[in-house]
Parts: sequence; C-alpha cells; structure tokens
Amino acid sequence: MVGKQDNTPQLSIFDTPLERFINLEHELCILSRQIDCDSIEMEFSVYFSEIGRPSVPIRRMVGLLVLKHIYNLSDESIVDRWIENPYWQYFSGEKVF
Repeated sequence: MVGKQDNTPQLSIFDTPLERFINLEHELCILSRQIDCDSIEMEFSVYFSEIGRPSVPIRRMVGLLVLKHIYNLSDESIVDRWIENPYWQYFSGEKVF
C-alpha cells in the first residue's frame, strides 16, 4: 500500500515547520521545487499493492535515493545524515523538523 504524506499537517505546539527556519533559496530547496513529485508518485504507485501496511512515502524514498547519489553516500550514512539535516528533510517532502 502506498504511504501518503499529509500535505497540510496540523501542527502541535512542539512541531516547528521547516519553512520557518531554513533558507528557502538553498540549492536543495530550489531543486525540490523543480521536481514534479506528483508525476513521480503516479509513476511509482502502480508497483504498490492496495492491501497491507502503508509504505514509506514515495517522495521520501526517491528523495533519499537522489541525495544518496548526489553526495555519494552509503545507505547507513544517508539515513544518519537525513535525521540531522533539515534541508534534506525538506527536499524529501517533510513539513516539520
């Protein structure tokens, strides 16, 4: 089952929207606006079953693969650095830090 990301999440008192404290003119922010994520999700969603547990959102998986190849990192390294880097999180579709 395709995992979905809520595009308009309801923020709690402890959530900080990424757009409030990152530079939206950063190269990854600009690149994320140039990629048509909706068409990527439509293309990949045919490979997911309609039943079962929802997957990780397609945008996050594709974003991590792109970052992995841009920075030439291993699977373990990309996950470790993604947790620490708000620009990488924004690039892969996250809304809050």
